[in-house]
This record gives sequence, structure tokens and C-alpha cells, in this order.
Amino acid sequence: MRIFIFFSFVLFLISSNLNTWAQIQWQSHPLSLEKEHQERVKFGYLTVTESRNKLNSREIYMAFTVVKSYSDNPLPDPVILIPGGPGGGASEHVRMVFQSDITQKILQNRDLILVDPRGCGYSYPAICDNLNTKEFQLRSTFSRGQENAVLFQEAIKECAEIISASGADVSAYSSVEVAHDIEELRIALGYDQWNIRGHSYGSRFGMTLIQQHPESVRSAVLSGLVRLNHYYDKIPVNLSRSLRILIGYCEADPDCNKTFPDLESDLIQLLKKLDNDPIPIPGYLTKSISGESYFITPDMLLQGLFRLAYSKQGLEIVPQLIHHLAQGHEWIAQSMTMPLVTQFHALKSDMNMIITNNDDEVDPEFLSPPINDELHVIISNYLKYMHDESIDKYWPVIRGTEPVPAEVWNPSDIPVLMISGELDPITPPSHGDTAMVYFTNAVHYVIPGSGHSPHSDAQIDFSTFYDNPEVYFDSNSTMDVKPLRFVTDVSLNRGVSELLARLGAKHYRHFIIPAMALMFCLVGFLYFPFRYILRKLRKKPTKGIFMQILAVWLVPLLSLTVAVLFYFAIMDAMATNPYMLVFGLPGEWAFIKIIAVVLTILLLVNIFISRKIWRDSGIKAPLIISLLGGIGFTSFIWLAGMII
Repeated sequence: MRIFIFFSFVLFLISSNLNTWAQIQWQSHPLSLEKEHQERVKFGYLTVTESRNKLNSREIYMAFTVVKSYSDNPLPDPVILIPGGPGGGASEHVRMVFQSDITQKILQNRDLILVDPRGCGYSYPAICDNLNTKEFQLRSTFSRGQENAVLFQEAIKECAEIISASGADVSAYSSVEVAHDIEELRIALGYDQWNIRGHSYGSRFGMTLIQQHPESVRSAVLSGLVRLNHYYDKIPVNLSRSLRILIGYCEADPDCNKTFPDLESDLIQLLKKLDNDPIPIPGYLTKSISGESYFITPDMLLQGLFRLAYSKQGLEIVPQLIHHLAQGHEWIAQSMTMPLVTQFHALKSDMNMIITNNDDEVDPEFLSPPINDELHVIISNYLKYMHDESIDKYWPVIRGTEPVPAEVWNPSDIPVLMISGELDPITPPSHGDTAMVYFTNAVHYVIPGSGHSPHSDAQIDFSTFYDNPEVYFDSNSTMDVKPLRFVTDVSLNRGVSELLARLGAKHYRHFIIPAMALMFCLVGFLYFPFRYILRKLRKKPTKGIFMQILAVWLVPLLSLTVAVLFYFAIMDAMATNPYMLVFGLPGEWAFIKIIAVVLTILLLVNIFISRKIWRDSGIKAPLIISLLGGIGFTSFIWLAGMII
């Protein structure tokens, strides 16, 4: 009898393990990876039930990626990366795992798991793909007023029809259900515990996972913390708070204060000006949306400042942006439009809306924060449409009246490292302070001068925390906090700004003429020295034609020199602060315009004497090629506004 019971128990364990692994469908990774990385990366889908509390609920598929440790005997507790948004997926960032110093340190002795929450990233099915198209995301960003309201009403109506046809249970998309999915993944992969790494809304998923399945979490590193009640109503007050702190930093910086002495006044006047006279967005940026005209309004400018405040480099150019826009340089805002509006396009908009609404709970003390100054009043007035009561009017159309149970959080003693950015406009440090109530064994660091990515700004090596989370985390030895370095010295160059904007918009045809011109210049640059040296070797006379050849040769030489200088100036800006290119070039590269003017004068001289050179030297085809190259390139940089 005992033998029978023993074998029955063994068979039960085997069958349970087989059933668990049957939940996983292993596939090749959707991204092409380098051969050396392919053997370490495993990609799969975990089959989960959409609604765990309902019978006959449909199955959905959560994507995940396992990156195996470099160790032959890795530690049993891997690190799981939970993405933010909500709506983002971690699996699409697998290449970055092999480029980041921190994740490389983690892989030395631990596996790394990248998860795409239900409906996000590579997980499927999506709820409403009509909300995820590039066209809808762009149109909803650019349109305003009644046009925006109609756009959303139509999209939400279509979404409701899709939900009805698919039988999807929208109430099943919440942080709680994501936590249960992640727990099932842990069991399926055979890990006893793991360590959480969650940023932005990934912190919300992570904290809920700790609350729902505390026994499976060893430790957690959370940054950009999203609190339990997270409302859009807070964005105006958080943004005005961030801008006020930033203005204070500028006033304390001698160069910034000297260059931008009236920053707050400039911003207020700029918003009022845009209210009466919005900036038109160039057609080459909006033609992929529709044939309609779009404008940069005060709320769009505030959205741009909000998104710039996500990173330290963005914060560092805000004073420059406000100052020059207030001076009437509208082209700067035009060039910056597309990079900012596409910043979040990797997120699934349907999941962003659905999960956020399911997770939010009524908290009157958190809503309608007090208005305390003129800047806050103005920002709140222009961002009224972002209040939750405006967003919620669409919500019943999708979800109906079925409520999502409120989460109940209890104190937890799991070691948690919390990191906030001082100027974060979406998840300010107060969110971390609130979370400390629920996590009694936590430490909270606020990174000075940082936005929504404090872990990157301070280069925090949190891998040491995972190695020994019970020991107090020493911030001095694991952080590299650098002060804000405001961009104050730029050489305004509208041509460079607009060219790079066109390049970002993939308008490559605009670069055909300068590319061909530079190829012609390269031919002339190589031909004339070669011809001269060949005549010398053959001991043919060169007297009389040297100066003519030199004059012609200088045209392609200077053309190529100017092109190379522009390239190095752009690279210098990229290394200093990529946002600087929206204004032009670093101030020390202003001399390029002088060289370009010299090139123009030399080209005019050559055109004037070209007939004589043609007649005396017999250099015909190379002369034409060189001059055409010089004329094409010089005309381009003048017409593009790179010299003016």
C-alpha cells in the first residue's frame, strides 16, 4: 500500500510539472539577435486564463524572455524586469540587456527575466488595436477641442464593438491580474523566488506583486514609483512643481541666471501668446496623419515640457527652449514636435487606458490639489482635458458598470530599494514617501536634479543590492550624481535643426541633392592632386596650370571640409546633449558659417574664371564635376538656412 501511495505521489509530481510546462510555448525571439547572444536568450508565451474568477474564460498569452546567466551555477533567485507604461513590454528591449553595465553585472550570477504584461508588448491578444495605430496616436496628440472629442468618441465606440465581438473581459486587466500572471510564470519556470526590478508603472506592478505573492519575492528595486491611487489630475500640479524647482536651479546657476534672467515670466507670456497665436506644425511632419493643419498650442507646449522633464538632458535644455520660443524662434518648437510626440508610441494605448482606469481608486484627498501660485493656475487651466473626470467619461463605454475590486495593501518587510527623481513630473518623490508606509524594510533615495529616470541619471549600480538586500544600501559607493548642466551656449542654426527633423521624419529624398553634390566634390578632390602628381612623375610641364588647378581643387576641398565640420559639430552636440540640435549647434562651432561663406566666395570666383581654366588647362569633365558639386552643396546649405 505504501509503495502504491509513493508511486502515486511521484506520478502526481511529474504530471503537475508537465502541466505547468505545457503552459509555455517556446519560440524564437521576434527580434534578430547577434549569434553570440542567441544561445543565452529564450523567448516564450505563457498561457493564462483571462478572468480567473469566472468560468469558461478565454485563454490569453503573456510573452516573456529569459536571458541565461553567464555562470554555470547561477544563483537560484533571478531578477525579473517589469516594464512601465502601462502598455510597455520588456522583451523588445532584450538587446539593451547586453549593452547595459548594470544588467551585465546581474547576468554574472543570475538569470534575467523580461516580461510583457497581458495585452502589452508581444503578449496577445490586444484588446483594441484601433487605439494602438500610429495614425490614431498622432491625431489624438495633434488634435484639440471638438475634433479631439469626436476622434476619441469614434475610437472608443469602435473599441467597445471589438470588445463585444471578441468576448474580452476588460475588468481582468489590472495590476492584480498581472501579478497573478507573473506568479504563474515563476512557477512554470521553476524558480522559488526572484528579485523585482520595476520602473515607472512597473513599480506599481511590482508593489502589487509583493502584496499578492510576498512569499515569491526576495527583494525589489523600484524607481519612478506609481502610488496606489494614481490620477491624471495630479499632472498639472506635479508639472508646475517640477518647473518651479527647475527655475530655482537656473537662478542658482550663474550662467543660466545670466542667460535666462526672467524664465518664469517668459514661460507665462509664451503660454498666453500661444493661446492667441498658435505655432503651425510643418506639413512634412503631419502629412502622414491627414491633410489637415495642426498647431502647437499652450497645452501641447506644456506636454512637451512634461516629456522633456522625464530625463536630465531634457531638463537641461528647458530654459533655452522657453527663452528662444519667447523671442519668436518658432521653428525650434516645430523641429522638436515629432521627437516628443512619438516618445511613448511604443506603449499600447488600449492597455494604458484600461489598466490605469482599473487600478485607480477614489481618493478625494489625492484629487484636486490646492492651487497655490500663478504658474500652477495657468498650467491647470491649459491642461484641464487631462483631468480624470474628462478621461472617465469614455470609460463606462468600454468596461460597462462592472467594478474592479479595490486593492488592499498591508505592511511588508521585504527589502525594497526606492529611487525617485527630484524633478519627476509624473511620479514625484512624494509617491515614494507614501509607499514607505506599506514597505517597512525600505530605503528611499531622491536623486537631486533628476527627472523620471533617476536610476540612469545617477548611474546606480543596484546589482549590489540584490546580492545582499538585508544590508543597508550605501548610496555613496553606488551612485554617481552629477549636477544639472544647463545648455546656455548654442549657435542657432535653423537649417541644421530642420534637416535633422526631416531626417527623424524619414524624409530621405531631401538629402539626395547634397549627397550627390558631395560625391561630385569627392571626385574633384581626388582627381586634381592625382593629375598633378602624375604630370610631375611624367616630367610634363606644370607651370601655368598649378594655380588654376589649385583654385578649382579648393572648391571640393572646402565643400567636403564644411560637410565634415557639420558632422563633427553634430556629434559633439550628441555627446553633450542631443536636444541641443533642436536649436542648432554648440556655440564653439559657430565658425563653420565663416568657412561656408569663404567657400561661397571661392565658388563665385571659380565660376567667373572657369572659362579661362577650360580653355587653358584642357580640364573639362573634372572641372564641370567639381563646380557642379560645389554649386550643389553650397546652394543646398544656403537654401536650407544652414548659413543664415
